[in-house]
Amino acid sequence: MSTSRTSPRTAARRPAVVLTTTLLVSATLAACGGSGGGGGEQSPTPEEPPTTSAASPLDPYLEEIWGDLSPDEPNPWALRAEEVVAECMAAEGFEYRIDELVGVGSYRIPDEYGTVAFAEQYGYGESIPLEDGWVPRLWSTAPVSEGRAWNDAYREGLSEEARAAYDIAMDGRYAEAHPDFEMFAEYDPAQAGCRGRAQAEVFADGAVGPAEFSAVKQAVDAVWVRVEEDPRVVEALGRWASCMADAGYPGLSHTMDAESLVATQIFAEWQDKWIAATETNLGVSDYDVVRTRIPEGLAELRQAEVDLAVTDARCREDTGYLETRRQVEVELEQEVVDTYRDDLEAWVAWIRENRPGG
Repeated sequence: MSTSRTSPRTAARRPAVVLTTTLLVSATLAACGGSGGGGGEQSPTPEEPPTTSAASPLDPYLEEIWGDLSPDEPNPWALRAEEVVAECMAAEGFEYRIDELVGVGSYRIPDEYGTVAFAEQYGYGESIPLEDGWVPRLWSTAPVSEGRAWNDAYREGLSEEARAAYDIAMDGRYAEAHPDFEMFAEYDPAQAGCRGRAQAEVFADGAVGPAEFSAVKQAVDAVWVRVEEDPRVVEALGRWASCMADAGYPGLSHTMDAESLVATQIFAEWQDKWIAATETNLGVSDYDVVRTRIPEGLAELRQAEVDLAVTDARCREDTGYLETRRQVEVELEQEVVDTYRDDLEAWVAWIRENRPGG
C-alpha cells in the first residue's frame, strides 16, 4: 500500500489470528519465495473481513506488539528471522542471503472494510484497487527481492545431492513429509531446519516474543476459535447464510466463503467468458492487458464483486451477525485480559525493549 497505516488495529475483530498468521507466516513462509510477474507492482493482501469497528479489550496490547509497521518497509521481526536463517545455513555449509523485502506489501485493512459503504465502492478489494496505482489482488504477485532471487539461483546451481542437503538444512524433514503444509497444525520448529530455528527464536509459539509468553500467546490465539464456536455466533451465522441464500448466493457456511467466491467461482467464470477477447497469450492473467484490452470485461467483473460484497455486508447487518459477534468477541477478549493482564503487560514491555530498530 502506498500509504502507511499508523495504527496496527484492524476492523476485523480477530486479533489472535492476525497476530499469529501475519507473523508466523512471515517467519516460516516468506523465505520460501514467491512467483514473480503479473501486471505491475504488488497489491497488498488484506486480512479477513471485519465484523465490527468497536473497541477491543486486547487492542491496546496488540497495537504495541505489532508496532507501527509500514506496508512499504520490510517487517523488522521477519528480517530478524531472516538473519537467523542466514546464520544457521552458514553453519550448515550453505550460503543464504536475506530477503530484504520480506513483509513488504502487507497491510492492515481500513476500518470501513466490510461495511455497505465500503462494499459499494470497492467490493472486497479483489478486482478493484483500494488506491490508485495498485494492481488488484486478483492479479497481484509477490515482489521478488535480490536476496530471494539469488537464493533461488544458488539452490538451482547445486548438484542434486547438494540440493537435497540444502533443503534438509533449510526445512528439516518437515517439508519432505508435508509438501503442501496440509498438516501445519502439527508443525514442530525443532524438526524444521533453519526456518524452524528462526521461528522458534523470533516467533516462539507462533507470535513474536520468547517462549516465556507461551500461555498468553495461546490464550490470545484461542479467542477467535472460541468466538467461532460460541453458540450465539453459530446461530447468527446461520441467519446470515439464510439471508445470502435468499439473495441468490446459496451454499455458504461462513462469511469467508462469500469473499472466496470472487477469487474462485466468479473469477473463473469470468475468465472463461473473456479470455479469448484479450487476443494475447497472456489472456486474463495480466492486469495491464485486461484493463487496456477489455475494460468492459473488467467493469463486468467488478460489478459482480460489488453485488456480492454489498449483499454480504447487508446480510451481516440485517441478521444481527455483526452485533452478536462483537458482543461475544469483547466478552471473550475481556476474559483474556482479566486472566493474563500481567503477562500481557510483560509481553508489551519485552516488545518495547527488543523491537528491532527501536
